[in-house]
Amino acid sequence: MANPRIPIPRRDDAVPPEVQASRRVAAAARRVVGALVTTRAPIETLEAAASELEVLAAVLEPTAVASRYDGTNGLSIAPGAEPTVFERHPFLGASNPLAPPMILEPAEGGTVGVVTLDSRHEGVPGCVHGGWISAFFDQVLGVAAALVAGRPAMTGTLTIRFRHPTPIRTELRFAATAHPSGERTLRATATLTAADEVTADAEATFVIARPSVLATGRS
Repeated sequence: MANPRIPIPRRDDAVPPEVQASRRVAAAARRVVGALVTTRAPIETLEAAASELEVLAAVLEPTAVASRYDGTNGLSIAPGAEPTVFERHPFLGASNPLAPPMILEPAEGGTVGVVTLDSRHEGVPGCVHGGWISAFFDQVLGVAAALVAGRPAMTGTLTIRFRHPTPIRTELRFAATAHPSGERTLRATATLTAADEVTADAEATFVIARPSVLATGRS
């Protein structure tokens, strides 16, 4: 099947001013979270920061919606799909302060994802927490399966083997491929490489989602 372009705005794409602003805010929020994770600031500094953040929260909360799918047609990987859905994606979205974010591109029979993680994602000293690795495997495998199927697919099973510790502050490369294994199922495999060393690999089964699962019903 043809691999449609993943509708994730590239970092060098021309974007409207409101998206530039949301990315700037998200990047600043990541800096704040990163600093909070590692700060040894005195109590006076922390109290002052809390007061300023409480003011910002009060300004932003009235403009919030219930879901990043509000005002969209739901989840799709087809050309022309809503880029706003992916702009605030929890792992890929440049406008989501929780996202590192990962850069994800289609590849032959699957996907390749590149991301650098830091102290916000640290487990044992100097290494990425295994939960983050698991989540990114789920992401890249799921997109690989969706591209091969031509429709979004949902995780059925996910098995990961951790071979070596995965370092933070190092570019990580996830590579995933998928192929059909049944009428509505696919099998996908992936590797994680850091500094030319495979630190983990994964395999999973995915189920092609029914249209009713993907539509939001929101306007």
